[in-house]
Amino acid sequence: MELEVLEKSNATIVQIDGELDVANAMELSDNLTVLFKKFPKRVILNLEGVNYIASTGLAMLVSALKKSKETRVPFAICGLSPVAKKAVEMTTLDEILPIYTDVKESLKNLEETSKDRIT
Repeated sequence: MELEVLEKSNATIVQIDGELDVANAMELSDNLTVLFKKFPKRVILNLEGVNYIASTGLAMLVSALKKSKETRVPFAICGLSPVAKKAVEMTTLDEILPIYTDVKESLKNLEETSKDRIT
């Protein structure tokens, strides 16, 4: 797994490439814990480069959502590869996870969600 964190003015984008399995899901979870504790404006997890996702990787996605709610940092997942999308849909996690097509759509929806919280 390769992990790249891109700091933008309106969001922090975490780009993941490779396999998300038991060997590295904890590493990603630890990185996200540190990230959420910094209280960025928004966090977007881009999975377009993920070619395999194990159950531990799916659990990490749920954990990231929980961290988002605990810190009140808007969070989204985007760019699900066909493999990741199938795993998420088979476990019905698509019903609870905020999933969007790409970073642009994620930003748009997270910005709208942020506005709704203010009004």
